Amino acid sequence: MGAMDVSHNLSRTTAIAYTLSSALLFGLAMPALKPLMQAIEPQLAAGLLYMAMGLGLGATYLARGAPSPRIVRGEMGWLLLTLVSGGAIAPWLLFWGLAHATATTTSLLANTEIVFSTVLARFLFGEGYSGRLFSGWR
Repeated sequence: MGAMDVSHNLSRTTAIAYTLSSALLFGLAMPALKPLMQAIEPQLAAGLLYMAMGLGLGATYLARGAPSPRIVRGEMGWLLLTLVSGGAIAPWLLFWGLAHATATTTSLLANTEIVFSTVLARFLFGEGYSGRLFSGWR
């Protein structure tokens, strides 16, 4: 098992169920959050949602007794870039878009994130992948 293997002995069926549940919840999030956007600013909505998510994940992490992460000095720049872009700028842009577009449009556009991530991984970071990985099959 490599450092990136996070399967924790889940069956393939369980992993697929988790993945589909995640996709369903993400798909429900945009229409559910649209009314909220009429009441508060996009920055506040993004901050509250991501803060709640961080607290929930942190509590789960601690409850499971997970080891402390080891961050190598050379990775600090990438970590900072990830935190700023994925934890601050991207959520604000998502909620700004949700406030100014329909929930359906925003949800569909948010799904292009996986395409952009794949393209960046391949061409910017030299990540190799096979046709099976590209199609989503093991």
